[in-house]
Amino acid sequence: MEKRINTMMLNNDYYAIRHALAKNREDRVLSSTEKTGISHPLTPEGRVQMHKVAKESGIEFDRIITSSILRTRQSAEIIQEYCGGIIMTDERLIEHQVGAFDGRSIDEWANYWKENDVRYCASIQVETWTAVRERVGALLIESNFLYKGENILFVSHELPISMLLDFINGIKRETHPRIYIPYSQFIHLNSVSP
Repeated sequence: MEKRINTMMLNNDYYAIRHALAKNREDRVLSSTEKTGISHPLTPEGRVQMHKVAKESGIEFDRIITSSILRTRQSAEIIQEYCGGIIMTDERLIEHQVGAFDGRSIDEWANYWKENDVRYCASIQVETWTAVRERVGALLIESNFLYKGENILFVSHELPISMLLDFINGIKRETHPRIYIPYSQFIHLNSVSP
């Protein structure tokens, strides 16, 4: 708990984990909300992996703060079985909002960005990395104010966790390279460095 963030002393031990493998990755589609009417649950392989990781972690949590998206809620419930903790949802941990690309193929997304850059985010309602970093950073600051001496886990998605790590380390970026966050792997945020 000795990590400082922009002169702020962390009052808790913070961890983050990306949800387990989910159906949207098998289907190769983007899924930043559940507004499309399609939920993407964990795959059987993802469930097995999350059970294994949680069981072997040896960590006890006081709070598990999760995105409201189904795959993160399912991951949080599995973790709670082995690691305890009160599950809370917070919208600031939701997936990077991909606007008009929600529910569309990953290939379509990649092809779009080959010809365009971040200046086009607003026109297609895509959330900027700065906006993601600000919302996850605000959650960290708020939880640091509200809780003291706790083990707190954030269950989220790849980009929000990557941006949380950038926030902690005072890094601001809008494009690659970013930190890759693997599925189902605990990260102790108090001990990360740039």
